Amino acid sequence: MKQKTLLDFIKTKINLNGFSYLSHMATSEYDNSVSLWLQENKADAPKAVYGYAVSGNIENMNKLLETYPDDKKLIGQAIRGLARSNLMDHLHAIDGYRAYNKYIVLGLAEGGHFKSVARIVNRHTDLFNLQAQGYANGGHQEELLSLIEGTRFHGDAVFHAAKAGHVQLVGVILEQFSVEEDTVLGVPSSKAEITMLAGLNRALEGFCKGYHYEAAHQLLLKGANIQTALDGLKINGQPNIIAYASLLITAPDELYDSIFDAIQTEFSLSKLTLSDEQIKDIHDLRNAYQEMFVDLLSLLTNLSGKKISFNDFEKLDRYYDFEAKESGKQNSMLSM
Repeated sequence: MKQKTLLDFIKTKINLNGFSYLSHMATSEYDNSVSLWLQENKADAPKAVYGYAVSGNIENMNKLLETYPDDKKLIGQAIRGLARSNLMDHLHAIDGYRAYNKYIVLGLAEGGHFKSVARIVNRHTDLFNLQAQGYANGGHQEELLSLIEGTRFHGDAVFHAAKAGHVQLVGVILEQFSVEEDTVLGVPSSKAEITMLAGLNRALEGFCKGYHYEAAHQLLLKGANIQTALDGLKINGQPNIIAYASLLITAPDELYDSIFDAIQTEFSLSKLTLSDEQIKDIHDLRNAYQEMFVDLLSLLTNLSGKKISFNDFEKLDRYYDFEAKESGKQNSMLSM
């Protein structure tokens, strides 16, 4: 089994400002690194082509489109990226682009091209939800709040804003659910509290889908549901061992036991076995690496919404090593 580190997982999965790490790599022109990754992970080609399109790297974008000529998702992500950067001449050069209106709307909205996206949605009102998603992905607070006022899209909006890592925007939207900075819920006992919990859980799901563990912990402390967090981290409905371990080892002390119990229950319900060695590995990892992990998350938080440089992650690789060199053993918990 190939050994993957937790940092590998974060680098390819974390979602910042609507970008995955691989998309950021593509926008930063680390062509060799992207190519090496795609050799083993062809399913991630849409993330790469999106990054190439956003950055205007038309040559590499076209290479991927030529490699997978019938991949509609790949074509869509290329169109989305071009729309985000308003590179409409290149977008119009793609055969059949008119069939990809949903990607055009999403990209234009993410890029803050408000008049252009509004013109399309006025003609195709069924794309309103993608306009809202794009504004949330891009962190366009004023436009998003104006767009969803009086609608039922607040739940979707807070989910996508959370997935993209926009913590402040999430807080503003949660105010529509009457969730305040000092809100702490127990078992909801009124319709108002049920509404508050629904908002918290939708935001929690988004933070987990974007692998923003620290933000997820803050909502758990407010009373959001731990099972919602685990469900948000699943892949194809199955427990995600690395993500579960990530959520656990970064947890503050007051959440650690309850998250660990929930993970144990989840494995039992899924008829999977969490061995004593794996359990010990989780505890050891938390004790040995929690401080460095917090440093890592702080750096990622500071990078949120900005272009991520590959050098930033190379620097992190040097001091944050999840292959446990100090203990002299490989961590079975992180084997994939």
